[in-house]
Amino acid sequence: MNRIAALLVFSLAACGGGTTTPTVDEPTLDLGGGDADTHALRPAVARAGQLIADDRAADAVPLLEDAVREDPRDARAYLTLGIARTLLGDGSAAEAAFRAALSVDPEYPEAWNELGLLFRDTERLPEGLSALQQAVRHRPEFHDAWYNLALAYEDAEQLDEAEAAYGHAIVGLGNDAIVRFHHGGLRARRGDRDGARVELRRAAELAGRQVDVLRAVGRALTSLGFVDDAADVLIGAVRVAEPPSTDLLIEAAGACRSARRGELAVRHAEEATRLDPLSVRAFAMLALVQTDAGRRAAALAALERADRLDGEGRLRADLARLRAAAEALP
Repeated sequence: MNRIAALLVFSLAACGGGTTTPTVDEPTLDLGGGDADTHALRPAVARAGQLIADDRAADAVPLLEDAVREDPRDARAYLTLGIARTLLGDGSAAEAAFRAALSVDPEYPEAWNELGLLFRDTERLPEGLSALQQAVRHRPEFHDAWYNLALAYEDAEQLDEAEAAYGHAIVGLGNDAIVRFHHGGLRARRGDRDGARVELRRAAELAGRQVDVLRAVGRALTSLGFVDDAADVLIGAVRVAEPPSTDLLIEAAGACRSARRGELAVRHAEEATRLDPLSVRAFAMLALVQTDAGRRAAALAALERADRLDGEGRLRADLARLRAAAEALP
């Protein structure tokens, strides 16, 4: 988590002659024990970090390779090289770079964290757990590593250990919507529906204008049966989207329908059909919510449009059921 944010901290600290002000998303980075020179930020490494932050990992690699040739004891250069290699999809080279950083400083928390992420991403879960445990052992306040460890514990079905790891992570990352969202998912897996609702609602509050996060929260709340909460969140997602997508409007209409907010459901479905007049799903949703509202003519009109648009017949059975329900209205 936060590879790019971490590299920006490195680069800004080098350019400004000091450390940046810590925030929840960009934690201050204590780069581990050992000889301070092994973590000194040289200009070439700072430049490479900025290139990575600018999505130019391939351009960063030659700078970093030169840096480690010039100073084989530069642990931060190895770390940054490993991150660049990871972003370029070269897992074996990334692992070699992280291990080189650890050969310089065996207690380097960032290197253990990145190695753990790499192992988790490549389905080497036992090794990933071990590496992430090393990261938090060497720096107990490394909140990003605790979060990554929580996710790895979830992968391993060690849910109690995951809950404990989230407890450590949230101390420093409690205002991160995605962390709260994943913690809510864990609570749901452990059977704590009320606890899951609290965390998911908190994630929605923190998400701001992150529409994808709001949609994920809305779906999770729906799956848990908290239909009013889901409707609130998805209505909020529509409000902040610029503009809302057809799929989001359809989801919001469905959530409002489940929460028995019929007029809002109709409003969102109508907006979806205006936004995309070629969407079969939008007209099918409009037919459904108009049927719920008892509006036979409006429902059948929406179905006529959906039938014409469904040229390949993919929704034929669903549309037939909707038509039967609409035609049964007085």
